[in-house]
Amino acid sequence: MVLGKGVPFTRLPQPYFDVAEQKKVIELPDKANALYLLGMNLNLRDDDHDYPALLMANYMLGGGSLKSRLADRIRQKDGLSYGVGSQLKANVLDKAGSFVAFAIFAPQNLGRLETAFKEELEKARKDGFTEDELKAAKSGWLQGRQVSRGRDSNIATTLATYLFYNRTFNWDAEMEKRVEEVTAAQAVAALRKYVDPAKLTVVTAGSFAALATAP
Repeated sequence: MVLGKGVPFTRLPQPYFDVAEQKKVIELPDKANALYLLGMNLNLRDDDHDYPALLMANYMLGGGSLKSRLADRIRQKDGLSYGVGSQLKANVLDKAGSFVAFAIFAPQNLGRLETAFKEELEKARKDGFTEDELKAAKSGWLQGRQVSRGRDSNIATTLATYLFYNRTFNWDAEMEKRVEEVTAAQAVAALRKYVDPAKLTVVTAGSFAALATAP
């Protein structure tokens, strides 16, 4: 939208909202696959002290694509989903982040899927992560960053965005240094601080009514 002459630009803030836990089921008739989605808002910015530790905790839990706790359990071991993972987002200017985890699955496997998600999250919060997991997570995350910087389109987008945020690529270098310094103890402490299973909203979408009426 083009502002009128003389009208100053004003950025709209994105405040953090503490949303109460909810459970919702959306019926989608005649769908072979269903979607399981859970998440919560986080009072978090990407320059917060414990953001790098939470970043690594999420990567090990489900952000590391096929090599993560959720993928190892739900896809490789239990065979319940080909698409499973988690995402962490942190705002640059406002304390308004989010944690989201997801899986695409067959509706009849909902019970087993919910159990797997619950167990893996509780296990990570209780027992933490191994040093080998953390080492692999750091390597995978850093490699992903390097690949991204190898694409001209990504470089151009980042430069344009950083003009608004008043950042340079020194920010990236510093963030990567902070990630390298994360310990396994810091990762689990950040996960316990920010991701509370009791506050997660869970949304399930799929064809479940047919299961209830099946013989």
